[in-house]
Amino acid sequence: MVKTIRVSAIDQFYPNFEAVATAEHGERRSPLFILFFGTEDPITGKSWCPDSIVADPLIRYAFNKYAPGNSVLIEAPVGNRSEWRQTPDHPYKTDSRIKLLKIPTLVKWTSDPSTDQRLIENECALPDKLAEFFTVSLET
Repeated sequence: MVKTIRVSAIDQFYPNFEAVATAEHGERRSPLFILFFGTEDPITGKSWCPDSIVADPLIRYAFNKYAPGNSVLIEAPVGNRSEWRQTPDHPYKTDSRIKLLKIPTLVKWTSDPSTDQRLIENECALPDKLAEFFTVSLET
């Protein structure tokens, strides 16, 4: 059964990443997907990022329909608009592996960073790309 877990704060990403990945059976679940997106506005409940709003339901549908049964989708909000746009040293932008430039970004996270795959911005809203992204298997 696929599973979705939210990492609510940027500083929780790495400390909780392996715990999230191994929480079920003490072994790493495979594959792992990470969705980076604009944090929801507390008043509207919607992301401040228009591309994230469009992509979100399509990503969730494709993940539930096409991802292998042992998959995990980690939701990683990037913060509010000013945190994201006005912070050149944002942790997700400067992290040596993540190197996030645009949102939404969907990452297929593997044990070897050179084999990670990404869908970026409008690619996250293309049903055919999403189906292929979640269906293709990689060693993790």
